[in-house]
Amino acid sequence: MALTKVSYSLITGAPFNVLDYGAVGNGTTDDAAAINATITAAIANGGGTVYLPPGTYRTTTAINITDDVIQLVGAQQYASIILSDHTGNAINVATNNQPYIGNLYIKRNTIGARGSRTGVGIRVFGDIAGGSSIQANVEFCRIEGFAKGLDLYGCFLSYFGNLTLKQNDISYYLNNNTNDSITFFACQSNNSVSQHVVSAGGAAECGATFISCEFENSFKFPAISVTSGTIFYLQFTNCYLYENNAGSDAGSTFNFFRFDIAGRLAVSGSGVSCGGLADARLVFGRRNASTGTWSITFNQTRIISQRTTGPDIDVDFDTTTYPLDLVVVSPTCSYQNANAACYLTTYNNSLYKQSSMFRTDGIRVGWTGQTQFIQGVSNGHEFNAGASFNWENNSLKFSQNSGVAQNWLWVDTSGKLRIKATSAPTSDTDGTVVGTQT
Repeated sequence: MALTKVSYSLITGAPFNVLDYGAVGNGTTDDAAAINATITAAIANGGGTVYLPPGTYRTTTAINITDDVIQLVGAQQYASIILSDHTGNAINVATNNQPYIGNLYIKRNTIGARGSRTGVGIRVFGDIAGGSSIQANVEFCRIEGFAKGLDLYGCFLSYFGNLTLKQNDISYYLNNNTNDSITFFACQSNNSVSQHVVSAGGAAECGATFISCEFENSFKFPAISVTSGTIFYLQFTNCYLYENNAGSDAGSTFNFFRFDIAGRLAVSGSGVSCGGLADARLVFGRRNASTGTWSITFNQTRIISQRTTGPDIDVDFDTTTYPLDLVVVSPTCSYQNANAACYLTTYNNSLYKQSSMFRTDGIRVGWTGQTQFIQGVSNGHEFNAGASFNWENNSLKFSQNSGVAQNWLWVDTSGKLRIKATSAPTSDTDGTVVGTQT
């Protein structure tokens, strides 16, 4: 007599094979109940590995991980397919332990048009109300065809690695109490994606850290946005953020990064392209009712923009109430835009004004033709780099009220500190001596 399947159920520590609990994996049989029965058996055993051999497991309801330490794994990357043939979530994880999901290809049976997709590929839900959060580990998975690829709520100290998210309306949805202790490593978000990252903290903080991740071909701006929360933390290190189709869908707001609350954005060792639309900003931020501090930094990053008018970095600083508001654009960054001005601004009474609080670390933050400058409003300052024959070059220019009461300050060749008001200096010895180098 030949055995049709091999059972591991009597071997201590062996995986719980879904085939032993009635799953078929032929792409047509509904295997949802069998997979959930396998998970229930593992939970009754105090936890364990639920194993899906190579095959296509059609499901008409969600797979639910609700308790204890469960590892839901496939045979190898993309060989074990969960074919979600319904409109709800493919996998729900609601446990405060440390679940693991790996080596699975999770996809919709029918992938709808952008903006009309439903459900979530993997939803991870921590019991915040119960005073605890979830530490999840998801890796070597492909998630395709959902309204949200990942929906994370109440996560901390979680790791998501080597994920491929394609044709989801939103690849990463970061919910309440999902902070920068969450790490995404070597993940990809591309191919007919509406938006890459949407963070909605509600009444709590939100955010994440992305390392060596790829973001490409989002069809709706903003590609990365924060819509609510008390404060956000987003960090991108050695990432590829290039948009060729950005904003081509209706409803786009023409900002690569858009933040509706104050928070922290750190981009380093990366490439960022706003591509596709000339009106696209790099960063657009409004504090609204949030009370956090702005901290926006770009370091060792290549910025490519096609913006034709206005700022590429536009946030509403309030340095009176929030004196630690800060933007840093490191001198290790490069900026490519043949047409546009790129400068920092604040927003006040529907009028754009240039910012009076920033740090530059020696870089010339503004680009206007051949003149590089940083200019402030009301006791602000402007580093000027005029033509080589102009003594205005390399001077420090103080101005008030958008150019009124201008003053130039520089050190002449003999080491004397000079100042000149009203008009730019015409020689090294122009102006009044106000001090000497010591």
